[in-house]
Amino acid sequence: MALTGKWFVRLAVIAANIWLFERFSWLGLIPGALVAFVVLGLDWAALVRNDEDYEETQLRPDGRTEHQFRNAIFPIHARLRLTYADADGKETERDVVARLYKQDQGSIVGHCKLRNAERTFRIDRIKKVVDLDTGEVLPLTRMRSWLRKHRV
Repeated sequence: MALTGKWFVRLAVIAANIWLFERFSWLGLIPGALVAFVVLGLDWAALVRNDEDYEETQLRPDGRTEHQFRNAIFPIHARLRLTYADADGKETERDVVARLYKQDQGSIVGHCKLRNAERTFRIDRIKKVVDLDTGEVLPLTRMRSWLRKHRV
């Protein structure tokens, strides 16, 4: 953890509290706390959590937290047989090794054996899904929750 400006302020406030406590016993804690939380506007939770937790609650320009952004795209591993319709509505059957699930875009990224290349498949264009490992035909209504369960 790198010491940033906010950490130096926090350490200075703690040092001031210790000095006041030594001089004025328990009464020194009250003015020190007032200085720290009222005048400097420090957040108590920010003092006890680490920087990574603090960054998790900060909003990104798109309005999501870092935690939400990281969880919007996550790795999966699943061998699937998709009946997939392209933009023109032409259906093809494809065996895909799914690698990523992009929740916010509603798509799966994986290696398509038909095209022998990485492809992105929109979930709304998938007509049928079969899990090749189990042979289970997945209902399209449960597709998103099934993908979330297959995180790597």
